[in-house]
Amino acid sequence: EITVRVSYAFACRVPLARRLLCASFDNLPNREMFDQSFLPRVRRYFPGRFREVSHEATLLLHDAPYPYRPRVRS
Repeated sequence: EITVRVSYAFACRVPLARRLLCASFDNLPNREMFDQSFLPRVRRYFPGRFREVSHEATLLLHDAPYPYRPRVRS
């Protein structure tokens, strides 16, 4: 099995909803994870409020029962 987690800092743009439903970037639950991405440089230019959207999925890993040999181009 392989587990994949995806998180995204969605920029809230609706005036009233962003005050009620969104938080500043510094108050996001997984802020440390977002700091490892490109977002810290971008948030200097696009300040505002964000909402974290995340999902996790676990699926079976389908691999071949033999060793993989890459093709050699001639």
